[in-house]
Amino acid sequence: MSHGLLKGRTALVTGAGRGIGRAVAREFAAEGASVALIGDNAQAIHDTSAAMRMQNQRVLEFDVALTNGPAVSSAIDAVIRQWQHIDILVTYADLCRVGSILEDSLNDWRSVLAVNLEAVYMISKLVVPHMIAYENGRVIHVSSVAGSASQGRTGSYDASKAALNALTRSMAVELAPYNIMVNAVAAGDTDLDPQQRKIPIERAPEPEDVAGAAVFLASDYCRYMTGQVLVVDGGLTSTY
Repeated sequence: MSHGLLKGRTALVTGAGRGIGRAVAREFAAEGASVALIGDNAQAIHDTSAAMRMQNQRVLEFDVALTNGPAVSSAIDAVIRQWQHIDILVTYADLCRVGSILEDSLNDWRSVLAVNLEAVYMISKLVVPHMIAYENGRVIHVSSVAGSASQGRTGSYDASKAALNALTRSMAVELAPYNIMVNAVAAGDTDLDPQQRKIPIERAPEPEDVAGAAVFLASDYCRYMTGQVLVVDGGLTSTY
């Protein structure tokens, strides 16, 4: 059910062709936002965009890899030309390589951090100045419970999400004077067997669960909350 929580806002969502990114884009649009989609799968981005247009929602689409700095910068410029400003940035970048630290190469390590951390840092640097100009904005990073609790054999992924949480806090402190709230959503693992891992809610998280939290963080209900990592895991980490 839509409540118009984001009516009149413009949002840029990365990784918007799949999973959590797609769910966030659709929930934001349902709440009244104009949404620009960025993703590196042209068909997935187009399908998401087409589904949103069928609902008469305002949407722009960009087939761009988040690690391609010049292309990302061009996409942001196009959004500004079309809509004049960006009120909300949601970064969903989620590359995970499973393997022992004894087996993974340095290139494996770097490839994960390039997507999950460096690309997020880069797009934040590109978008935030537009928010500063209006002295208002919301930045929401999609993190993971792996940033604070590990299953093992995912060292590069865990490190990238822990660093993303730290980046969230640092950005929050720096940007608070400009009325820019920066928070993260730590998502539970959607691949987990809820019985095996004893999730108290007894089901694995769905992308829409994370999207709902993102809507809250983007809304006026979150005007005094910044630097936080909001955990959406069905209570899993409370059992540790």
